[in-house]
Amino acid sequence: MTKSTFNKLAFGLVGLGLSLGLQAKDYFISPKGSDSNPGTIEKPFASLEQARDTIRGLSLKEKQDDINVFLRGGVYKLNKTFILNTQDSALDGYKTTYAAYKNEIPVLSSAVKINGWKKASGIAHLNSKAKGKIWVADIPKEIKNPRVLFDGDVWQPRSNSESFLGEPYDHERADSMGPLHEKDLWTCKKVPWDPKYDHIFRQWENIEDIECALVPVPWTMSLIQLKDINIKERYLTMAFHANAAAYGKKNFCTNWLENSVDFISEPGNWASNTKTGKVYYWPKGDKPGNMTFPALDVLIKVEGDIDYKGPVDTPVRNIVFKGLTFKHAKRGDWYKDRKGWGIQHDWDTFDFDNALLRFRGAENCEVTECHLTATGGSAMRLDLHAQNIDINNNLISYTGHMGILLCGYGPGTKDVNRNNIIRNNIVHHVGEIIWNGHGIFAWQSGNNKIINNTIHDVPRKGIGLCGVRCQMFMAPDKWWDEGCQTIRWHEIKDFLGDDLNLNDNRVYAERCAPFLHARNNLVEDNLIINALRRLNDGSALNISGAGKGNIVRHNMVRDLVRHNLVGIRTDDWQRDTLIINNIVMNNIHGRAFVLKDRNNFINNIVYNVGQMITNRPYPKQESFVDAQFIRNIVVDAKKYGGILEQSTFKDNIYFFPDAEKGIARHKKKGANDMSTIADPLFADPANGDFTLSPDSPALKLGFKPFDTRRESFGIREKSYPARLKALDSDKDLNDIHDPAGKMIQTKNPHKPTDIKKK
Repeated sequence: MTKSTFNKLAFGLVGLGLSLGLQAKDYFISPKGSDSNPGTIEKPFASLEQARDTIRGLSLKEKQDDINVFLRGGVYKLNKTFILNTQDSALDGYKTTYAAYKNEIPVLSSAVKINGWKKASGIAHLNSKAKGKIWVADIPKEIKNPRVLFDGDVWQPRSNSESFLGEPYDHERADSMGPLHEKDLWTCKKVPWDPKYDHIFRQWENIEDIECALVPVPWTMSLIQLKDINIKERYLTMAFHANAAAYGKKNFCTNWLENSVDFISEPGNWASNTKTGKVYYWPKGDKPGNMTFPALDVLIKVEGDIDYKGPVDTPVRNIVFKGLTFKHAKRGDWYKDRKGWGIQHDWDTFDFDNALLRFRGAENCEVTECHLTATGGSAMRLDLHAQNIDINNNLISYTGHMGILLCGYGPGTKDVNRNNIIRNNIVHHVGEIIWNGHGIFAWQSGNNKIINNTIHDVPRKGIGLCGVRCQMFMAPDKWWDEGCQTIRWHEIKDFLGDDLNLNDNRVYAERCAPFLHARNNLVEDNLIINALRRLNDGSALNISGAGKGNIVRHNMVRDLVRHNLVGIRTDDWQRDTLIINNIVMNNIHGRAFVLKDRNNFINNIVYNVGQMITNRPYPKQESFVDAQFIRNIVVDAKKYGGILEQSTFKDNIYFFPDAEKGIARHKKKGANDMSTIADPLFADPANGDFTLSPDSPALKLGFKPFDTRRESFGIREKSYPARLKALDSDKDLNDIHDPAGKMIQTKNPHKPTDIKKK
């Protein structure tokens, strides 16, 4: 064969999409394509499903290679969740990758445009300020339960009433602050009001559209639709149970109603009425913009074969998503019969569809260089069986709920959510709708690495590790308490035994430890800025009931602007955690650390905080046996803090006015703090230079210097995508929605829109 003949043959094969090289395993899709096309770059498919199904049809021999599905730029309107199951696994040693083509930006979205807007008239019960300013349109037929409205990519706050918080119910509460007795569960559904709030309420014809927002305790929030309203006796009934009784202490709790035209009071407010099929909106400009409702709970789901009660799942394997943008999914609703199925404090729902991208039974997968944003729910979930999932170099922003959630099986012997890596991601402005959304949260998930992430401007925790707290194991009959339904009693009953003295919580904690799977995690090199912007009683980096062996090393927590906040906390029923080489700075109204139970805080730096450390044992929990606070440097704290009577305090350096009195108080309680009051001789701590002078007394006490440069925390910019870094912002695209008219903590000096990073 001559060279000329060979070239002609090769050219012909390429034209047929049967290249001699990589093109046989490369497929293309485009919003302008057609599913009748062969999927080449010249004639791309139109849908993810067609590319997936074509790959399914390949022979075993053809699958013995990496396979790429390239998405051309543009918007892909999804009207159903794209699902990859076990038949879509790539063979071991190979990958199937769904990737952006070159520098193009493919956007996956379930947004449904709202058309036919008209100026509204004759609306009963409308606020006087809103008259003449409201537009109305039909709810698109694809949308059955509109809970989130977007103008382009900007979430619009629903109409809301003022807070109508009253006196707390008189009932006995469990340690979790929920009802202790089943007979009192009604307190989590029934919400009364005082006569002075009568003007808020009426007998709405679309009662199921109205939702009650509750912050019954300072650490959680619920949005629950109404079932009934009794105007005469002044109470409303919600369709489902809240986390705790609808009323708590007034100084840190609040409530309000959402989604009635009655409450539209400012530009951007909206309300829907599914009885009439209408949506009402007060535009921020002259008329409504690109208004959409999201149609799907999940855009992409990678789902293996889950044997929930059995010991073995069959995961999907070797799938990669690269360079994609995910937008516009629905807000997750709390729904019927989920009481007891919430993960800690009902911060999210166990095994639930409420994320843009969800892995449920997956191994050896990767998400890289993606942008997950503008959604009513969470960005990403790794549920039940999830192993060796690599989440790296992504941007997560402006979500209604969580950033990244790792949610394993409940306490039992099935420990299969593990060995994942969350690295070099930027996460900000999560929890815009559900305030207890965290940046990165691992529940019953262990042996993970959470490293080099930058997390800023979040309403709750930056990073959290937790499981089911031990007191939940003490009463199997209390099915309604936090996480109790997730406990795999059929696997652990014999291990717990009947001979256990439940009053001896030290023994009980050790007996429960094997079933707490959020253990042996490494949280390292992360940067957390301006966390805990909305709720209270938490910390920027928090570990609670998570199991043993967790290491929190070389992280920076800074610029917590509200009162009574904590930098790093080992919380209730947490043991054998190492907190080492971290920096907590500029938390002038709060505390650097909270230490509970048997944990070790060693070789950390604290600068410019309200209080150095406090302690408080959890109810039924032992005091502080063998806890250690050693070789830490604390400069410019307003107060020393709480007394830790059975802990070891030594070789620390304190340089603040209350230190001497704090040490004296410690000794007066029968404890001892063998630390030194001296200037540690930092180079320039006010500007973040914590380099120690060679003459520092801290070095003489054994302090081990570590890298304190700002660039040593958070993302490694050289490897982070420049396109995504340019999109990072500390600005609020939405005014933070605060219907109560104040922050949850009454002493907070900031209004929601006043909060800015230092």
